[in-house]
Amino acid sequence: MKSLSIILCVFLTTGTSFASTSETQPLHFQAWKDQQITEAQNQVLRDSSRVLLIRNTKTQAALAANLPNSKVRNSDPLTSAEKTLRRSQESLEAANSLSFEDYVSIYLPSLRNQMELVAKLAERLSKDELAEIFKLFMRQVSTQDAKRNKPLLDARANDTSSHNY
Repeated sequence: MKSLSIILCVFLTTGTSFASTSETQPLHFQAWKDQQITEAQNQVLRDSSRVLLIRNTKTQAALAANLPNSKVRNSDPLTSAEKTLRRSQESLEAANSLSFEDYVSIYLPSLRNQMELVAKLAERLSKDELAEIFKLFMRQVSTQDAKRNKPLLDARANDTSSHNY
């Protein structure tokens, strides 16, 4: 769950869209995973470059002012950039470990309002992939139904236990 929230956080902050309206072909699992990994790698590279730039700038400023490097390294922009880099690295790790279940729970719901893409995807998926999607959706639905119907079921159980037949 932590990896899912990290992935979602990065994609929301970087403006990544799972299924843009200009997309003409839906992504199968491996293409989607590869896209997420590539985007995460690019984010790590951008954040690494930012950290290096800040360190280099701060070091040069410290040398020019004859300040010890330790005072420069603890500055807010560098600390913030390093935290961002760590989050990007965690997101890359999470992207590398994406599963078919993640594909079903993250990417497929993004196609909800694009039924033509869903139809194209259904034509391209294997029977095994479709079966796995159905299993995962049914598991999600049954879990949601159990949570939603628990008060009703508890009430019925209490009602029938109070009657002596």
